Amino acid sequence: AAEWVRPISTDDLVRLTRRLLVEGGVGQFAEALAGATPPALQK
Repeated sequence: AAEWVRPISTDDLVRLTRRLLVEGGVGQFAEALAGATPPALQK
């Protein structure tokens, strides 16, 4: 293996899991957020 390759630690897995949960949570609302308009502009 390359010099920069190291074993995966528990902390690595926790960070990855948190990142995926945050990205997944925000991803559910991305379309709604992108299409949102201010109340004054809604018909």
